[in-house]
Amino acid sequence: MAEQMRWLYLEPYVFFNFNGKSALLFNELNNAYLEYENIEDEVFLYLCEQLSNNENNYCIPIEKKDVTNYFFNEFVRDLKRTYSGDFVYASSLAKPFITKPQIFVNNSIEYLKRDSFFSIGYKSKLYLVELTIHTGSYELKNKCKGVFSNYNKTLNKSTINKILDKLSHEVFEYRNLRSINLICYPNTDMLSLIDFIKNVSSHFDTTIHMELSHYLVLDKRNHYDNLKYNLYIDSKMEMNQLLNKSILLNENIRLCIFVNDEELLSIALTLCDSLHNHVEIIPQYINNIDFFNKNVFLSKDDIFNNQSLTIHKILTNGLLNRIFWGKIVVNSNGNICPHNSIISSNLSIIHNSLDEAIIDELNGSKTWFLKRNDVKPCKDCLYCLICPPISEYELELGRFNLCNINN
Repeated sequence: MAEQMRWLYLEPYVFFNFNGKSALLFNELNNAYLEYENIEDEVFLYLCEQLSNNENNYCIPIEKKDVTNYFFNEFVRDLKRTYSGDFVYASSLAKPFITKPQIFVNNSIEYLKRDSFFSIGYKSKLYLVELTIHTGSYELKNKCKGVFSNYNKTLNKSTINKILDKLSHEVFEYRNLRSINLICYPNTDMLSLIDFIKNVSSHFDTTIHMELSHYLVLDKRNHYDNLKYNLYIDSKMEMNQLLNKSILLNENIRLCIFVNDEELLSIALTLCDSLHNHVEIIPQYINNIDFFNKNVFLSKDDIFNNQSLTIHKILTNGLLNRIFWGKIVVNSNGNICPHNSIISSNLSIIHNSLDEAIIDELNGSKTWFLKRNDVKPCKDCLYCLICPPISEYELELGRFNLCNINN
């Protein structure tokens, strides 16, 4: 009688990562995860190597001598306990059909060139999903230091008007563009925005970003019902005054609070409790590394329990940056950038098009394809694809591992 074949397999809804010395499994259906650090057993190491090999498709044959291995049996028990895989005997020599989860993203300029049915310029219009426009002169800042701090009071109204005029025609060419953000500074000429807002607000999810104090003195006669407002504050006095403000009950208004110490965080959390979805807390970096270490840096619990993980998100993290992807920023001088950081571009919206900026990102992106599995020390970490994507905080702090896992 022919000897039965022995097969070890993982379920197709399981993510498996092996870095040569440690292994991690994550089950999408029940959020269970298994971790094996610093594996020394040769049999178990070999099994992990084979399971991580794409050609094996999550199913490998098991030798008779390995069935009695302690680590093998512990691994099988873990798989069964978490419904992540199993060890089976089969009378047939045919390998069980298991599909390893994969993802394909049309994210390269090479792919666009191969598909000759439409021009690259036409297809590039499919990638833009969010556009941000700065409407006042300023020194480049991001959320870490405050969007509106240290703005330059000299405003070139002519340049701003040229930018808005050109974009008011261009934006309608982008079928996947969902939202437009207008960053308004104390020196923004709000009257110059009226025609642009009127033109785009009925077609796109349009949000005005400004300081709360700036909003309170606005002429509300030019407001539109479908406009949203993100109002920013970083003052303890303003926060305390807002606890009973009826203005925030407007469903189109969201309060964005910069916090850089425990006292401001406590007040902000109180506002969150009373206003729920109308408040966003934004940690502000002012060399307060202890505050960031306690309140911003990720732990294993944050990674697995405080974000909605799916196989699709995890695999996408290995191909592109989900935070920056599809987003373009136009500065008040017309420069086109992939985000609100110091990374600049040689392109100007006055002389170039959004298409050119998108193709530039697809060709040699510094941000759309900025992935943890490409940068140190994250690339050597078992959790690099499960962690949230690199954000502006990492770029501002000059380090990618904002976590308490391997530090």
